[in-house]
Amino acid sequence: MTELIDFIKQQGIFRRKSIKKNQHSQLRKLYETGQVMRLSKGLYASTEFTIDEHFSLIQTVKAVPKGTICLLSALHFHHLTTQLPFKVWLAVPPNTSIPKDIPIHYVQFSGQALETGREFHILNGVPVPIYNPAKTVADCFKHRNKIGLDIALEALKNCWSERRCTMQELYEYAEICKVKTVMQPYLEFLAI
Repeated sequence: MTELIDFIKQQGIFRRKSIKKNQHSQLRKLYETGQVMRLSKGLYASTEFTIDEHFSLIQTVKAVPKGTICLLSALHFHHLTTQLPFKVWLAVPPNTSIPKDIPIHYVQFSGQALETGREFHILNGVPVPIYNPAKTVADCFKHRNKIGLDIALEALKNCWSERRCTMQELYEYAEICKVKTVMQPYLEFLAI
């Protein structure tokens, strides 16, 4: 039991899958005695874990470890939008299992669009993958039909005016996301 308690304190928030099978009954006892919180199906946290403004991001990436925070949620994290998403936007590889009991809006990414631009931010002791500002702007243009062109333009304007990226980065991510033609007139306008 001591090994499990040490693991829980170290992790803060964890998936049931991440503990040994012979520890499942110990986890149940810890839950029943109030020493562990159940956040959702298969997702638990130490009672010492602080639920803060980033909790939904942490919960999401713990529930879907292959995911990366993207689009509106990444914009909100980087303070590049006035929008407050009701669900966490998550980029996932194709055929990823998404839990039904956590509010997630997922988008399938693959190849370079999935892998590049990912940064890890330590939130409440948990490394959370989030796309960087320039990649997030390019993603917003790629998914403008889902989130709206107005949000993509707001993100681009804020990212550029706050010097959160370079023009080179914007062009590189536009190329990777295959939206260079769409973004080019806006980028040329900013360069003036």
